[in-house]
Amino acid sequence: DVAPTIPTTAVVTLSSTTAKTVTLAFDKAEYTAGEKMTLKATAVDANGLPVAPMDPISGTPTSNTSLFGFPTTWDSTTTDGSVSYTFYAPLVPGPITVTGTDSNGAAISASATVISDGIAQAAEAIGC
Repeated sequence: DVAPTIPTTAVVTLSSTTAKTVTLAFDKAEYTAGEKMTLKATAVDANGLPVAPMDPISGTPTSNTSLFGFPTTWDSTTTDGSVSYTFYAPLVPGPITVTGTDSNGAAISASATVISDGIAQAAEAIGC
């Protein structure tokens, strides 16, 4: 009988709680009026690995338009390097830009668009 061998070394890479890069991104580029939107903040460390639980964004979130359910603070902790926020698109078409400040003090933003269904705009065009 041959005894099994067990390796005596292992390679372990640990991420830190210090984010090198934080990004914001919507789950889609375009939304319909009133549609559920998801904004994801992703934080990676200097090795490109997801950060351990941390709050990747500081300060007050801002948006160029009113979004139902939009957070008043960035107060969530990451899980696997990211945290998501859910709210709803405005009822009028146009661009949406959300901005914040990452944990390093840098400005970050994400953009999307609420698309027109064409019905309201057609009614306006014919004077209804």
